[in-house]
Amino acid sequence: TKHDADGSCGSNYEGPSGGMEVEAARRLFARSRDLKFEYENLVSDGDANSYKAVLAMNNGNGPYQDTKVTKLECINHVQKRLGTRLRKLREQEKVDTITKTGSKIRRSLLGGRNKLTDTAIDKMQSFFGKHIRDNKALAEGKNREEIKHKKSLVVNPRSRGAE
Repeated sequence: TKHDADGSCGSNYEGPSGGMEVEAARRLFARSRDLKFEYENLVSDGDANSYKAVLAMNNGNGPYQDTKVTKLECINHVQKRLGTRLRKLREQEKVDTITKTGSKIRRSLLGGRNKLTDTAIDKMQSFFGKHIRDNKALAEGKNREEIKHKKSLVVNPRSRGAE
């Protein structure tokens, strides 16, 4: 959609906001055929609807004849979902407890001091994301010796014998 002289632009999508991402994916993949190239990957935020819509193109054969589209998960979104779900779990797991003074309260089984605090969840999210990024080569099918060798070249570049 082109911008008007005053900087405003017209709408190019009608429907619920949840369907906008799905429609954008469909349009991108359809347009790629017209431009004579093919996407191999669809980077996702965890919502499978866009990926399903792309695969449903051409009567369920996907957008292209010879190229299979692979769904890739965004590590940042996976990290965020981990934290969101742990926080939700912490809030759901509560029990009724009677205090020393005799009043009845709802206490979290997982939350509180030395338990699943926001700081602990943040650390888990960071560790989880770092672990995935550091071990990306394993997911790509490289063996451990290749990974160790590459890491040693990065950590200690002079170890290649160039002295």
